[in-house]
Formats: sequence, structure tokens, C-alpha cells
Amino acid sequence: IIGVAIDITERKGAQARVAAAESRLRAALESMSESFVLWDARGRLVLWNRKFRDFFGFSEGDLRIGASYEQVEAAAARAIKMAHASDDGQNDYDLELKDRRWIHYAERRTADGGLVSVGADITALKAQQSALKENDREMRRTVENLRRSQERVQELAANYEQEKIRAEEANRSKSEFLANMSHELRTPLASLAGFIETLSGPARDDEDARDRFLGIMTVQTERMRRLINDLLSLSRVEMNEHMPPTGLVDLNALTVDVAEALAPVATSRNITLKLDETENGVAPVRGERDQVYEVIENLVQNAIKYSPNGSRIDISVSHSISRDAAEHLGARIAPDSGRLTLTAPALDPDARFGVVRVQDQGGGIERRYLPRLAERFFRVDGQKSGPTSGTGLGLAIVKHIVNRHRGGFTVESAPDIGSVFTVFFPVATVSKGSTQAEGQRIENSAGQ
Repeated sequence: IIGVAIDITERKGAQARVAAAESRLRAALESMSESFVLWDARGRLVLWNRKFRDFFGFSEGDLRIGASYEQVEAAAARAIKMAHASDDGQNDYDLELKDRRWIHYAERRTADGGLVSVGADITALKAQQSALKENDREMRRTVENLRRSQERVQELAANYEQEKIRAEEANRSKSEFLANMSHELRTPLASLAGFIETLSGPARDDEDARDRFLGIMTVQTERMRRLINDLLSLSRVEMNEHMPPTGLVDLNALTVDVAEALAPVATSRNITLKLDETENGVAPVRGERDQVYEVIENLVQNAIKYSPNGSRIDISVSHSISRDAAEHLGARIAPDSGRLTLTAPALDPDARFGVVRVQDQGGGIERRYLPRLAERFFRVDGQKSGPTSGTGLGLAIVKHIVNRHRGGFTVESAPDIGSVFTVFFPVATVSKGSTQAEGQRIENSAGQ
């Protein structure tokens, strides 16, 4: 018998050191807060820690040394709701688990071709990110609301300024109106008071002075009557200006009526009224008869008042023409004449209008006065006294009536040549079913 004794102390020591090292490694892996998995070059499971098992809820048979990568991955998929590519790297993933936890999972190759997988619980981080995103969205919404609120405040401020300016203008207009009205009434009243005092005193027995003063008093009384009538008329128009009329009138017939009514006044001064009616003699427009009549009457009266004796006034009626054609109806009376639209309806290419145009051969109006013609109590220099003096409210009334009818009002004038005043009203649209009834209304309107 031959026996051989070999000293294995060194080997046992090495094995003990390896075991101790492996024990320390496993203890270190188990103490990690992250999951750890090691695969060999053939994709076989070599080592893992408890966190890896806990993260994915593996059963006892799922994790064993030598298990393939595919088997373990399939077992882990039972706990995964969705995998999201991470921004940290190509082989990094953010795994959303079915229990609402989040795991950041990273894989790296080892020097010998193996694979190391490390996972960290990032649920708290995801919650913070979600809260930050929600806070960011809330911040953006708040900023947007603030921006809109600021725009709204700016809009309200701008509207306030506009309303303030309008209120100041209205207050100024009111003050000017009261001052002008007081002046207009005070002048004839003072004149009447003076004449009454004179007739009651020194001129009591003077028949010639009495007759002369009574004539002047009659003129002043008539002036006050016209002023009060115009003020009442203007007040009525302004009260209903926001309500467009719904009636139907014949613009041609009303113009004929005005021309016939004022013909004696024109004849007394040897002034010819030349009337050019529409082709068929009918021009239906939407309007209130009395107000439309007042507009035409006012324009023709002014033309007679400011025309020289022996001159001619041309009055024409047109129908179914566009707004642009109505504003520029007829050739210019002079190359350098001033032309201005005092009021006009909203632009509508399909809208059609009935037009009355009054042209005189009077002294004309300087261009600088045209924008103020429709102001209350405004009168051009030279028209504030004398036989042609008026109340200064006529064209203001015309403008307000035309506004109420949603029509237009233009003026053209040249000094020493004359003036042209044009008004136009929306054409009445008559449906087939109501043609006869509407036609009867036009006839009744003309017959009145």
C-alpha cells in the first residue's frame, strides 16, 4: 500500500477566502436599495438579489441559476404594465408596474460578454415629476389667465377711456347746446322785452313806431316759434333714432308734394323749381312718411332761402342705385368743389337706395365749413342774421332722421357757384306675396 499525502491547506484557505468574498458580495448585493441581476455570456442567470425578486414579484420557481434571460423576462412581464424608453441611455427603461410603482432599469455588458441589470425604484421621483408637470401646467394656465385678464383689463381701460371721452364730449355738447339754445331764445326775448317797454313808454302814441315795432316783434316771435318747433322735432328724432322705421313710402311722390307745396315761395322770388322724377314715377323706400317729407322739405327750403332771385333749383329723384353711386351722384359742380359725406350706412355691396338730390345756384359754402354743417346751431358766417337767418337746427334734424332710416347724407359746395345736398334711403324690398298690399301702401302714402 502506497499512500500519498498532499497538503491542501493553501487550497482550503483559498476556498475559504472565496466563500468569504462571495458571502460579502451577496451581503453587499442584498443590502443594495437597487435590484441587481447578473447574466453570463450565454444569457443564463448567475446571480441576483432580493430587490430584484421583490420588484417583480417572482415566485420560487422563476429564479434559479441557469435560467434563461427569456424565461426570467417572461416571468417579470406579469408585473409590468408598460415599458417606456428612458432619456438616460439606449439600454435604459422606465418600467411602469401594475401596482403603480416605477422602476428605472439599466443593462450593461461585462468584459466577458455577460450582462448586468440594475433597477432602481423611482416611484417618488415620478410622483415629483408628475407634480412638477402639473404645477407647470397650472402655472401656464395661471400665466395665460393673467395674460387674458391683463388684456381684458386693458380692453376695459380702453373702453373706459373711450366712454369717458364720449361722456365728456356729450357733456360738452350738452353745455354748448344749452348755451346756444339760451342765446337763441334770449336774443328774441330781449328784443321783444325792449319793444314792449318802448311801446309802453315813449312810443305809446307814435303810430308809425308802433307799426314798425309790431312788425319786428312778429318776426322775432316767428323766430322763437321755429326754434321751439325745431327743438321738439330734433328731440323726437333723437328719441327714436335707434329704432329704424318699418313703413313704406314713395320717395318720388313725397318730392313732388314738397315741390308743389314750396312752389309759391319760390315763385314769389322768381326762382324756378325743376323736378326730375324717376322713370316710372315710383320710388318705394323704407321710411316714416312725415320724417322723410321733413328731410326733403328742409333741403328744398334751404335751397330757396339761400338762392338769389331769378335762379333755378334742380331737384332729382333716383331709385335702386348703390351706396357709392348715391354718394357721388351727378358730375361735380366745379373742379375744386368740396364734397363730404356727413353720414352713411354700413357698407353692403347688395344694398340699393332711393336718392333725392337738391342743387341750388346760391353763394355756396367754403370747404372748411362742410364738416360742421350738421352741428346743432351751426350757421355759416353771413347766415346768422338778416332775411335768410335760420335756427341752425335744420341740417342737424336731417342728419338724425337719415341716421334713423339707415341712409346717407352728402354735401358738395363751391363758393359763388352753389351747393348740392343729397340724401338717400334704403330701397323697400317687396316680396311677391305682398306686392299688392305694399303697392296699396305706397299709393296711400302718396295720396296723403
